Amino acid sequence: MSSSWNVDAYRSVSLSECHWKLCREFMTRYRHLYPEEQTVALAQIFANAQLLLRGDADQTTRLVLDLAREQPSAEVKLEVDGIEKLVKREDVPDERELDSVVVKAEQIDESEKDYNAELSSTHEDSTVESSTIGPPSAKQRKTDQGEPETDTTTTILAGLTPFKPVETLRNIEDVYCNLVIVDNDFEKTCREFQRLHSGSIQSVQQTWDEGHCSSKIFVDQIVLVEGWSKTESLAKKKALAAFFKKMKVFCYQIVSKKPSHLPENQIARTEDPTTNSKHYKSIMKRFVKDSIEHELVFSEEFSEAERDKLQRIAIKLDLKTCIVESSTNPQLKVIGQPLPALAIVERIVVQKDPELGALYEVIAPSVRARVEVADST
Repeated sequence: MSSSWNVDAYRSVSLSECHWKLCREFMTRYRHLYPEEQTVALAQIFANAQLLLRGDADQTTRLVLDLAREQPSAEVKLEVDGIEKLVKREDVPDERELDSVVVKAEQIDESEKDYNAELSSTHEDSTVESSTIGPPSAKQRKTDQGEPETDTTTTILAGLTPFKPVETLRNIEDVYCNLVIVDNDFEKTCREFQRLHSGSIQSVQQTWDEGHCSSKIFVDQIVLVEGWSKTESLAKKKALAAFFKKMKVFCYQIVSKKPSHLPENQIARTEDPTTNSKHYKSIMKRFVKDSIEHELVFSEEFSEAERDKLQRIAIKLDLKTCIVESSTNPQLKVIGQPLPALAIVERIVVQKDPELGALYEVIAPSVRARVEVADST
């Protein structure tokens, strides 16, 4: 793959100086990883996303900068998990690589500073909304993945009772209902929250005048916590600490245990899959409903053609599969999907599920516990 092509050849007079600088930065850093045309296309996606986050009115009608405290010149860096996921689906570098391409205000020359100052003054007196590019909807995922038969996560969540998630978040109380802290890990917690398709947890860092920096964690327009310090990194640490401290008061937690072994279900060949596929389809459907990410293993009795048939059934149910070699005949292994965090909480707290109880510990919030967690001691 050649990386000697001229990046500047793609400079267009129709692009603003701000847009071009972002495109050029991306192409220069990643042209050795992808073909020329793909790199150029990805650079446009990256530049548009960054301009969206910086609140350029010529690029988007929905602004995302928070111009509170009448500080229009504040430097802002927004981190949105949904946007990172969107870019991943277009095969750009991973999160760690993408983070290194964020262009800050101090990297822009004087002419660009004048452009930004003019842009900021345009919105000085306006109320600015937060824009979220979230994960794909259930309908979009079906299209991308070949129309799976059911959206199992949606089905599982719809069957919950005291822990059924709020579909439309109107206030911070709704966020408390949907949020489950997973292993005291911010990224895991954000991913689980996004699986509900009700919103995206975002973090924004701002540098104000006189060396003050802030970090805010929020969902849509609902601010959860805010931290202040002399640097962005310290402000972010304070915001994260405040996030966990506050959420543990109002939200459930799950903590993964280390079981000695995971359950494994062996399926014998009691029916011919080519003539009675409904039998194995019902087995897999029950597995989807009860799955806790363990494995469904079909015995060595199944032929290659039968394994192919079973594999097609699993794919339609949106399940992952793999073939395991053995001494006699390969085996088909179907891997269960991880349960949503809210479903784990309900099955342990309400249904007293022994298998899930062996894998996770549930900790109730200090206040607002919907169901008291039984003492396991």
